[in-house]
Amino acid sequence: MDVIPLIGSHLKSAVIIEFLEYWEAEVVYDFDRLNENTPDHYRVTVHSAGMELLFDSNQILETLFLRVLATGNYVPFDTASSDIPGLSSIDEVRRFAALNKLTSTEGSA
Repeated sequence: MDVIPLIGSHLKSAVIIEFLEYWEAEVVYDFDRLNENTPDHYRVTVHSAGMELLFDSNQILETLFLRVLATGNYVPFDTASSDIPGLSSIDEVRRFAALNKLTSTEGSA
């Protein structure tokens, strides 16, 4: 599955609707319950594909998490049939992101 074209897509775009229907996925609306002026966002979790999609308050897909290991209810994302190769180092991720004009950030644990 090619996932790079999904990034930057609107939640109600044809490509995202097709994705949601294929995976029978639900959209969860997370709003500012505590009135702390945090932006609302939308989340789609597909455990069976090893994916999580995060949409901003304008309903634009801005973050795509791909699980490379089976954890919890997630199966590993299938890089073999995707437009994202298996990357084995942070440097490979940086190069891939730069080549595809994607923004990458590093988390900490």
